[in-house]
Amino acid sequence: MQGGSGTAENRELRPGGLAIGIGLLSLLLVLLQALPEDWRALLQYQRAAVDAGQWWRLLTANLVHLGWRHLALNGAALVMILWLFGPDRGALRWTLALALSGLASSLGVHLSEPQVHWMVGLSGALHGLFLVAAAGWLRSGDRVAWLLLGGLLLKLGWEQLGGPLPLTASVVGGPVITTAHLWGSVGGLVFAAIEWRWPPRSGAAGL
Repeated sequence: MQGGSGTAENRELRPGGLAIGIGLLSLLLVLLQALPEDWRALLQYQRAAVDAGQWWRLLTANLVHLGWRHLALNGAALVMILWLFGPDRGALRWTLALALSGLASSLGVHLSEPQVHWMVGLSGALHGLFLVAAAGWLRSGDRVAWLLLGGLLLKLGWEQLGGPLPLTASVVGGPVITTAHLWGSVGGLVFAAIEWRWPPRSGAAGL
């Protein structure tokens, strides 16, 4: 949803509904992380399982994490994105953007990185979600969007050429699949292109 012209200066915040949505999504992530390890393994991306037809893992892998610290980092990033950009579109569009970015992240790794046998985490989808958010500001004429998109491109370029950012692996508690960030951004770019053609209706609560 997009209030007014959608610029950073005059967007109308709706903190109540936004807080509820963020809270419910955060609760889902916490509940999934609290599941027994064997249950969470049924949700993570596993190459052999996907090849055997368990395609749901391409989506559910985004919802489980290596551990609580990994979840806290991704959860904090998700809250920041939705709190800052949330009023720009409705819950349905945010959900679709997150799903498409997450699917693109997992599917991209599956097709391009045969050496990756398992993967978990929301970071690939978050890169796509951030691109969608920044593209929305760009569409509405906010020049801050150029800085946001430029920062994202610099990060992606660093990761593809030089590997993960320093200390990232030690902080999250495991190896970082930077290709997932790139493919998640591709998914976000696809969604942003769709929105450019069919932008959110001003004041629409669902779209």
